[in-house]
Amino acid sequence: MESRKFEQPAGDIQEEAPDRISRRDFLKKAAVGALGINSILTEACKPESRQVDSPESKIKRGFLQEVRPQHNMPSGFGRYEVHAENNSGKEELVGSFFTIEAPSGESHVEFLSKKLHPQFFTPGLNFEAVAEYFRNNHKQIVLQAAGAFTPDYKQIQGLAYENGLSVGQDRPSEHNGLLVIKNGRPEIIFLDEIGNLDTLLQEAKNNKWSFFQQIPAIRHGAVSFQTKNNSLYETRFFVERKTPAGITSGIVNFSKRMTISEAIEVLGKMDSGTSRIENALYLDVGAVSEGYFYTKDGKSYKMTDEQFNPNPQEQDNNRKKYTNLVVLSGDIK
Repeated sequence: MESRKFEQPAGDIQEEAPDRISRRDFLKKAAVGALGINSILTEACKPESRQVDSPESKIKRGFLQEVRPQHNMPSGFGRYEVHAENNSGKEELVGSFFTIEAPSGESHVEFLSKKLHPQFFTPGLNFEAVAEYFRNNHKQIVLQAAGAFTPDYKQIQGLAYENGLSVGQDRPSEHNGLLVIKNGRPEIIFLDEIGNLDTLLQEAKNNKWSFFQQIPAIRHGAVSFQTKNNSLYETRFFVERKTPAGITSGIVNFSKRMTISEAIEVLGKMDSGTSRIENALYLDVGAVSEGYFYTKDGKSYKMTDEQFNPNPQEQDNNRKKYTNLVVLSGDIK
């Protein structure tokens, strides 16, 4: 999905944080002076409490069910059904949550760019070649999906690094979230909380980190993005879920076509009392919605849950529009 589709007038945005910081302070914190007014219009800054239901709220709660046994995931990963209950009490399957459950060193997240891997992206993204590349490097591939936005289907929007090398634009986009990958381990952070951007960039170079910018959908446990756009999408998010055992990361893929706000509302209400989505970043969809997950025997499945018909807009010619991938993988034992 091209990012300009999210550039909406100020009147189309629902503000979530009463303590929204000023544009001047936001730019000062970002240390670059280039994020622009759109970030203030579309993203709430550091909300202090959970979202209060709006009159338009349709989702009562979201919840998970155990992984399907016929889709046994590789060691260190899990797959759970995501269900939603509306205000009328109707429950339905809306997607899947692919979780990273292994301790450090056994599971990995990687960011692949067209700039450094043209052989995978030209003339169009070759998912099969990417999977084979990981197998040849003694890694069990688990999932492939688009990550960062693209303004033109040729380059990555905003700042992006792959293994310490810049693969995006020279200046930040308006999107305040960052998925930072340090030695295969993911972490969601926020531009206005990092202090000095130059320091982060230097650390990324020195330590060969990867990262890209994206829209924060949930931030510190509270919904931080809403829109009155009523179009229906199959949406996808990289999330950090707080549980009694610690933080579980992964990707939530909504197969059911919903508005963006409805999908984020399900994430925000996926709370059992002891667990909740702490942070969530939007991932690219639209023309780059095709993605795959892999079972422990190496068989591939489209990320769209079986009960849903594939998106009619998903066509092979859309593969030429990808500029990057987020890839989950595990060690082959």
